[in-house]
Amino acid sequence: RASYVEEEAFFMLCALIELLPRGYYSDSMSGVQADAIILLSLLETHLPELTEHLKKYHVDPKLSVIPWLLSLFVNTLPIETCLRVWDCLFLDGALALLHVSLGLFAMHEEELLSIHDTTKIILYMEKMGSGDYDCDRLVHKAFKFNINRSDN
Repeated sequence: RASYVEEEAFFMLCALIELLPRGYYSDSMSGVQADAIILLSLLETHLPELTEHLKKYHVDPKLSVIPWLLSLFVNTLPIETCLRVWDCLFLDGALALLHVSLGLFAMHEEELLSIHDTTKIILYMEKMGSGDYDCDRLVHKAFKFNINRSDN
């Protein structure tokens, strides 16, 4: 029985990775780097006040975003929320990762805007996904943004 469970887990991992753009886990990480750059553009479009605030304090959102994307939010969100993100990933493809990343920033925009210290902003961003999120709230917030890869 254990072998069957391990086999299922392996094929689930394969299915997840096949949903991601090429190069996500390559030596250059070109796929995840591209998605991080796309997310910066989305932040500028959808959360311009937050983008300016982060620029003012010289905070690069990619520092938080790349680990989120590489781990598919496993190390970021509580397990129930992470599994909901994976549901979205299976339904909508890799674009769901950009939606969720943007949704996290949107959920925390007010708090981030109230912090006026570079180190404190970075520390806050490192812990942004670790709270007990309401899965429905995050997904609703994330998918209210109308985005697609051809826009970027």
